[in-house]
Amino acid sequence: MNKRRFRFGLKGCLVLLAACSIFLAWLVPQRSLRVREARAMNRLQQLGSGYSYYAGWDENDSTWIEKRMDDCFGKRIRTVRWRNSKIDNLMVLTEINDLRELFITNSQIADLSPIEGIDSIRLIELTGSDVSDLTPLQSLPNLEYLNLHRTPLTDEQVSDFANSNPGCNILHPSIENN
Repeated sequence: MNKRRFRFGLKGCLVLLAACSIFLAWLVPQRSLRVREARAMNRLQQLGSGYSYYAGWDENDSTWIEKRMDDCFGKRIRTVRWRNSKIDNLMVLTEINDLRELFITNSQIADLSPIEGIDSIRLIELTGSDVSDLTPLQSLPNLEYLNLHRTPLTDEQVSDFANSNPGCNILHPSIENN
């Protein structure tokens, strides 16, 4: 009596190999992103900033596989908060893949160029910071809200930014008085 439990032909093996290859091609970059964000979390803790990470079960932009990725490789940072900080460099933010909110309050941050390529940012609060140039924010397509209270920006700079970004709600004394 010849018992054969598994019967795979060449086609079946190739299909299985292709499916595993596609999954691994997706998994490896995802893991790399999570490792980068874990390094960013450590750096943010060293700098004394607060951050929030994404829990993974948002029905709008998450899947069950992302929840499993969170469990295996770590959570994703979505919000960074600096308050009363002497931090003057935002380079650590380039390590965060899907940053959505950035709160910089009463800090010495003046250069926003490191966040120029972070397209996922939706909200930026720069209250009490030393920012004097909004040019790096021009390239952020998803920016919906920008708080510029107590910054050295001129009314003209804020107005120019508001005119070139009509979809962004800007909070600044020169905009509020109009």
